[in-house]
Amino acid sequence: MNGSPLSLNVFPTAGNRNLGRGALWIAPLLWAAGAVAGNLPETREWRGDLSLPNGATLPIEVELFLNAAGEPDGNLISPAQDQRYARLVEVEFADDRLRVLGRAPDVEIAGPIDNGTWQATFSQGGFQAELSLAPTAQVTEVERPQSAAALRDWPGEARRIPAKGAVLAGTHVRPSEGTRAAALLLGGSGATERDGYFAGHRPLAVLAAQLAERGIASLRYDKRGVNRSSGEHDPTDIDTLTRDAEAALRFLRARHPGLPLLVIGHSEGGLIAARLGAGAAPPDGVVSLMGPVLPLAELFALQDRTEARAAGASESEADALVSLSRQIYEAAAKHSDPASRMPAVMAVLESASDAQRQAFERFNGGTGTLGPGMLGGRHYHTLLAVAPKESWGALDVPGLLLFGELDSQVPAAANIEVLPKRDGLSIVTLPGINHVMQRSDSAATQRYAEIDHVVAAEVESALAQWIEQWLQAAGHNSTH
Repeated sequence: MNGSPLSLNVFPTAGNRNLGRGALWIAPLLWAAGAVAGNLPETREWRGDLSLPNGATLPIEVELFLNAAGEPDGNLISPAQDQRYARLVEVEFADDRLRVLGRAPDVEIAGPIDNGTWQATFSQGGFQAELSLAPTAQVTEVERPQSAAALRDWPGEARRIPAKGAVLAGTHVRPSEGTRAAALLLGGSGATERDGYFAGHRPLAVLAAQLAERGIASLRYDKRGVNRSSGEHDPTDIDTLTRDAEAALRFLRARHPGLPLLVIGHSEGGLIAARLGAGAAPPDGVVSLMGPVLPLAELFALQDRTEARAAGASESEADALVSLSRQIYEAAAKHSDPASRMPAVMAVLESASDAQRQAFERFNGGTGTLGPGMLGGRHYHTLLAVAPKESWGALDVPGLLLFGELDSQVPAAANIEVLPKRDGLSIVTLPGINHVMQRSDSAATQRYAEIDHVVAAEVESALAQWIEQWLQAAGHNSTH
């Protein structure tokens, strides 16, 4: 992290690739086991303004709750930096003194609650400041009309989903009348909560509402160690993520016996959906929305190129970045232990040419799959070996792969090219659609937060058309 407190701008972007830029900085990831058991104060939501050395102020909010396992837990929120679900790893309350601790970012807020005000000290790195937090009726939410309408019209019911080593917190939405099928919704990479939140957008909530309007029930959940799910989040552990999805699918199947089941995954969720479709207890259909087919090591290098180009890099700058990133991935893949992996990665960075270093700093900055949160992950070496095309080749149920023409994170042509040839797969590429299912004029990831709409009408239409054909082909026309 850079030295000044904002550099508290290092509220990281939870695994979303390259939504922010930083310095050439690589450090080991600190893994945390989850919130400490104990009591919670009567006030669960707090807000205060942090004074910075430059005279500016930064709003800081904290929300506290019992997670799905009944443990004290919470989120650290920085509305000005669009950080809504930065998970707390410790919550301690005793003798009217409240202390919370975050990892990524490393932040401690601690102090007594006096006459309803939390008189705390804010600490991050070498920076400390007094921070007075008052109760607030509601933490700050970014108003995105499409997402707000989805949550208002189809709030669903809270569910606790048992999984190995964790309890997942989810939302189960049922149509108001007869249910024709049920769908498990899976979000993208990183510390993704149940709605797929980014910049106020909640695309999975929007998808759930659109499905409910067509008679399709749905279940979506916070990843383990995220928001209200218990357990430890590891963005590199694709096997545990898959097992959690299998647990959620069993949960959904038990609540809709006899109905056809779909798994619909966005981005990384599309990869996991394909794994479930090729598994021992598959759903009846699989949908990948902008999900990868390429082996992940190849995809990551391709992303480094396409995202840099979309951000304005020249061909030579993109070449320099990719030549360096490939060396980093190759070095990382050789080390199962992060303690030996990180020095190997640092050696690659230290030997980088001036052109490589400049391209890295300008168009990546050590974020996403080249960031410390991924490179330091315990399972990163196995993640690099994952090849989604193998799951698609083994799929024995109908599938839809939906791509966006303006997707710089999962480029359509390169992924379609390696897709195994088999019956039952429908492939659709939508013009003008980016990775997060928006209609856009650019493939640049910076546009995601600037566009007010998510889940474009073209995406909804293509998905609805395929579902209707899938139901008819399988003879599923009855409702429960």
